[in-house]
Amino acid sequence: MIGIIGIAAILALSSGVNNYIDQIQYDTMSSYTITVSRTTVDLNAMLAAGGMGGLGGSSGSGSSSSSGGSTSQDMTKVHADYSDIKQSEAVANSIKSNNLNDFKKYLDNPNSDIRQYLGENGVVYSYDVNFSVLATNPDGGLIDTDADADALSAGSVNGSSGSSGLAGSSGSSGLASENGAPSAAAGGMAGMAGASAGGAGNRFGASGGMGSIMSAMTGSSNNSSASNFSQLMPGQNGEPVSAVTRDSYDLLDGSWPSKATDVVLVLDDNNAIPSGILYQLGLISADQYREAADAIADDKEDWSYDELVGRTLTLVNASDRYVDNGNGTFSYRETSDSNMSALKDSGLELKVSGVVRPAKDAQNATISTAVGYTQQLTDWMIDHTDSSAVVQAQEASADTDVLTGAVFADETGENGSSVKNTYDDNLEAFGKVSRDAPSSISIYTDSFDDKEAVADCIKAYNKGKDEDHAITYTDYVALMTSSITSIVNIITYVLIAFVAVSLVVSCVMIGIITHISVMERTKGIGILRALGASKHNVSQVFNAETIIIGLCSGLLGVGLTALLTIPANDMVANLLGSGSTLTISLPIGYARYSWP
Repeated sequence: MIGIIGIAAILALSSGVNNYIDQIQYDTMSSYTITVSRTTVDLNAMLAAGGMGGLGGSSGSGSSSSSGGSTSQDMTKVHADYSDIKQSEAVANSIKSNNLNDFKKYLDNPNSDIRQYLGENGVVYSYDVNFSVLATNPDGGLIDTDADADALSAGSVNGSSGSSGLAGSSGSSGLASENGAPSAAAGGMAGMAGASAGGAGNRFGASGGMGSIMSAMTGSSNNSSASNFSQLMPGQNGEPVSAVTRDSYDLLDGSWPSKATDVVLVLDDNNAIPSGILYQLGLISADQYREAADAIADDKEDWSYDELVGRTLTLVNASDRYVDNGNGTFSYRETSDSNMSALKDSGLELKVSGVVRPAKDAQNATISTAVGYTQQLTDWMIDHTDSSAVVQAQEASADTDVLTGAVFADETGENGSSVKNTYDDNLEAFGKVSRDAPSSISIYTDSFDDKEAVADCIKAYNKGKDEDHAITYTDYVALMTSSITSIVNIITYVLIAFVAVSLVVSCVMIGIITHISVMERTKGIGILRALGASKHNVSQVFNAETIIIGLCSGLLGVGLTALLTIPANDMVANLLGSGSTLTISLPIGYARYSWP
């Protein structure tokens, strides 16, 4: 029985560790996805070309020359170092464009090889939806949630009247080009201003290039034009929110979003929201923000959950900013105090359905914005834009600019910059998005092996395709955890070996004990044979005894092992901390291996 308890204990430990390894792989792959973006940077190629040399220190060691490639230098002369040019070229050449239209068709094909390796969350498509959100501040005024909070402390925004704070507005409400449509440059610069204002609000502190890299790594990129809003990971079978996300956050009050107009407010680990975002969401007025910025007061503003749950915001779709002039043209309606009421009336009311906070030691708490919305809202915005008057008018007149009434022309200014919008520029400004052309694709797997298989499938997909149709992506997980897969496999194989050795030893010991029992009972065997018992009858007697004793010992050993796992798990929890998910357990299915 002692041997059986030992085998059962090893099986329980092996089962617990294997489950723990599987959970780690699942958590890791749920957080760090394979993300394919419309425009991406091939870090693997850039690193191979030395394009990141400037980030790690000097670009050369002094033993080689970038000018001539020689390993020996004439140290009596000054030499030119062209490594900076090479690095710049490496970075420029590493920027690739992906044809996501064809790749999406491949992923949606049920017969694609890649589908067998997809995880619980499968494939998630993200779209560059163009919208802004208005909030009502304590003064009763309307404010754009992308308003520049930093400008308040500089005194450049009149917050007492509840003005919108246009300095930090996003591209959808920023500067306009010649013919009234927001220009790409204006949107980019405004987005930078919004990022500056909301920098403190990004709870991971990611900004600029590294922020983009982290977003791609975690699969939590913000593809909306409203900087404080991002789409939540959808779940299976049409669930608005993935179980992975729900398990990674504590629902403090209310409920998770269940329909398109529901949003969730996301707090940080300390139940707090940065002051800049509080102003942008209308929870504090401009005067309150300015006073806090000036005094850095110790007394903080607090809200009960009831005050936040049920609070309303107004989503303004990009297409709703264009007003029909009645003569076949449309005018752009900027975010200004005079237009606020009209924008609110044409917008969609959103409601805060719940307040959440990252769970303790959560591995997948990757929501990087203060507000999360569902894919249902994204779908609504796409459909609403398609049916909007400005989009339908533009699609009906592909050769005419509905903003000016003039015919599209390929004219350029003196410096080569475009001075006229094109058909595609207008549709993009109106928020037109095609479901066949996502801005990024996140592929989720449940294990490192499946992730490697997905990478191999993408390589197979690229075979025979030209550069314009091949898929380029950076495997951030491989860059960060290049040896984890090998370590996990080695640990798994070692545990399997322990169990296998224990089972072999157990079988040998049972055989030896049975042989000794037969040798010690030769007289009893002789009496049975003298009474007419056959060799088969004698064998049945010993087999029955062995089965009965083994069964009782096995059941007793498994039962005692199951009881021993209780203090063992308490010991593991004390050693590794209460947040550890490692548990020692003996699956019922393993009990059969303890029987002889």
